[in-house]
Amino acid sequence: MHTKRCYVSVALLEGKYIYAMGGYDGHHRQNTVEKYDSEINQWSMVAPMNAQRSDACATELNGKIYITGGFSGTECLLSAEVYDPVRNYWENISNMRNRRSGVSCISYHNSVYVLGGKCLIALFRCTKWVPIYPLIQTSFH
Repeated sequence: MHTKRCYVSVALLEGKYIYAMGGYDGHHRQNTVEKYDSEINQWSMVAPMNAQRSDACATELNGKIYITGGFSGTECLLSAEVYDPVRNYWENISNMRNRRSGVSCISYHNSVYVLGGKCLIALFRCTKWVPIYPLIQTSFH
């Protein structure tokens, strides 16, 4: 990698490209993004995110990378972005309803699910975030 970073978000695209996004270099939160090509064993820089963020989470959905939440260095973030590797471009998408750092996310059934931060689950579908309240089960079978 070209940039030293911890608290970094990672995602796998097309089964062969690893993207390392944001993080903390010991002095500043990062908005830089690096792409690892496993076929040529090489890291390269791609377009930076719109926001500096560490402690965020990223996932792949339909050939694009979504990154959610994180920490800017001064506050927890409610913003989210999507990366289009064909255009090499990050676009802000609608904000989540709650600020979240140390968040987890996953793509499932054509949606991005964001978990953690405030013990809520949020679902991104098209243009808005919809809270999904925790499932409470007292016993498991």
